[in-house]
Amino acid sequence: MTPDDILFAITPYGSAQFQGSVARLSHSLSGHFGKSPEEILREVHEKYKANDPDICAFDWRNGQPSLRYAGGRLSISQTIQKCADAVERSR
Repeated sequence: MTPDDILFAITPYGSAQFQGSVARLSHSLSGHFGKSPEEILREVHEKYKANDPDICAFDWRNGQPSLRYAGGRLSISQTIQKCADAVERSR
């Protein structure tokens, strides 16, 4: 993450973008009945990791998710949006 990324993230637009991406992922996950969010995210990651290992790349510790984010060409918000897209496609 660059200093510019951090400055953008704390702006009202950056904050709204992040909140929107998290809300969209939450909504996408709620469309899968009978599975936990962890199951869904693991399945989606397995399905797409050959082409893009960063899609829905979460680690789970004591039931809590942690997004594996290494920076790069996408912001955290864009990374979460990409995961939401993949979750929606996997319904």
